[in-house]
Amino acid sequence: MSDDIIKRLREAIAAGPTPGPWHHKEWGSEIVDDGVGSSQVLIAKVAVNTYLDQGRHNAAYIAAASPDNIAALLDRLDAAERENERLREFERSAALTLPGVYYMDPPDGGDVSLLKQLQRMSNDAARYRLLRRKFAIISDGEGNAEFCPINLPRPTYIAPTAAIELDTALDRERLGLDGAERPPTPAGWSDTDWIKHLQEQEKPHPLAGQHINQGSLDAAADAYEAEYSEALKQDAARYRWLRGDSCPEHSPRWTQWEVRCWKSPRWSDDLRRAELDAAIDAARREK
Repeated sequence: MSDDIIKRLREAIAAGPTPGPWHHKEWGSEIVDDGVGSSQVLIAKVAVNTYLDQGRHNAAYIAAASPDNIAALLDRLDAAERENERLREFERSAALTLPGVYYMDPPDGGDVSLLKQLQRMSNDAARYRLLRRKFAIISDGEGNAEFCPINLPRPTYIAPTAAIELDTALDRERLGLDGAERPPTPAGWSDTDWIKHLQEQEKPHPLAGQHINQGSLDAAADAYEAEYSEALKQDAARYRWLRGDSCPEHSPRWTQWEVRCWKSPRWSDDLRRAELDAAIDAARREK
């Protein structure tokens, strides 16, 4: 429907026609309003046409197009346009979440929908979340520690928040951050406790102290959606770094990191790219 037709319909309603609903007389060609008896208003008469009974059908059509029905259709059209704009804004925002063309099909990108790309990124984030539960921080009691799979066949000390430190270590490697990015761990603190302390010092949540009403519920939903989107984006980025697709030859991924899987009776080699995907997806299916 063109903008001109919509404009003409709005102007016609605003001019003040007889309010609806309208009716047509069952076996005639008259259109009347909703009044009864002498208060009933004749809206129009339609020329009688016996061919296929068109006169009666035309009257029924005109009665259905009463001002109240047209106004309701225009309201629904406005609502649909607002929803379309909201979806277009969501699509633009979601597209900004993607890391360029990474989740398109090589070599030319292919015809991969935005939804399919987001699903692929979500799968990478899910793989990373499973992987981070498989790691512990292992100490030899002499100040040396390393990230290791959690099911090692020897006694180990498992840090209570190893996953937080794994996130931090991965982010430091993939983003090229130096030691000055995080304040050094004070004497008497463990790295885990210090990282947790720094996280607790971050600015308060934007919903803190709000009264619970519809506005705050809407804000909570928006904040949750934003936080979830950002968390998914970061977890997927960590996994892509571990996978190794974007790592150059001299990357610490190849010289300082290994991801192995226990396949009785031995550990696998360092898992990379498609092999890492397959191993993690198999573990996810076994959960």
